[in-house]
Amino acid sequence: MDETTTSIIGKRRPRSSFDRVLRKMLAKLVPSHIYEVSWTGAYNWLPKKASKFSIDNVWAVGSFARGAISCGDLDLVLELSIVDGNAHPPEKRVLRELGSFTGISIFIGTPDENSSGVSFPEAIHLWSPSEPNWESALGSILVDPNSGRFPRDHDMLPLRREQICRGDLEQIEIILDELEKQVLTSEWVPIETMAAQRPANLGAETKRYLDCITLFTGVKTARVMQLAVPWLNISGAPLLKDLCNCTPTSVKVGKTKFITGLSPNVPLHSLDGVECDSLAVMPHITRRGPNGIWILRRGPNHPFHHTQE
Repeated sequence: MDETTTSIIGKRRPRSSFDRVLRKMLAKLVPSHIYEVSWTGAYNWLPKKASKFSIDNVWAVGSFARGAISCGDLDLVLELSIVDGNAHPPEKRVLRELGSFTGISIFIGTPDENSSGVSFPEAIHLWSPSEPNWESALGSILVDPNSGRFPRDHDMLPLRREQICRGDLEQIEIILDELEKQVLTSEWVPIETMAAQRPANLGAETKRYLDCITLFTGVKTARVMQLAVPWLNISGAPLLKDLCNCTPTSVKVGKTKFITGLSPNVPLHSLDGVECDSLAVMPHITRRGPNGIWILRRGPNHPFHHTQE
């Protein structure tokens, strides 16, 4: 299996692993330290934003804070003060300032109101400039073998919240609502299934098509395209004869609109016309996963479904 088809399924890690990571992170926090960061918006051609901020409080939340012996990730809430600039930097940009740690999700705000859109009553306060003794606070969390993560509405989705719609909970709730009402139906195909069904010989037309796509996409997007487009093609969606409906992160394969990216949006409005009858969403392949293709189609209660009858 080559690099295109290799994946690592996201797994839960022992608590001790996250405990070591958290200790390294907290040891780097210095009272009154100012972080200066810059980042681009949704598109690289937009002007860069910049901000200076300080960290006022750090809380552990989620299953780690409840004492679970294994966790899918380590959830932290950080309260920031903007020193200069008019916008909070993205969570991932803040996390990068604290170290290159994997498996950590941070939310900006307080346990009651934060960027996750949910409250965390189980939050454990770990650090602030006035209370820097994080070792004592960390040691106060009691391990509970019976504790786990609380189920959330978006757990029914095959992908993690952070993998779609840039983690926008409002957009994700719209998708959940339409799935529940059967306005939409969905299918999940793991990357292993796609890899197993990938033809040994793609054919000259498909190869030329993929070569053209690769010319104007990033490395991670190209990796996804190389696997997804052949799978969609053999699944009954013929390739277009040109690339007029392509962007660096999307391509039309038959009547299927395929979207990829780090955390791709899900353009449900595309299903409101005759040119598109399904959406295929496949985020960039990551070590944590889940990795695969999520297909959304018009359900029996979709408004456009009835106009076609």
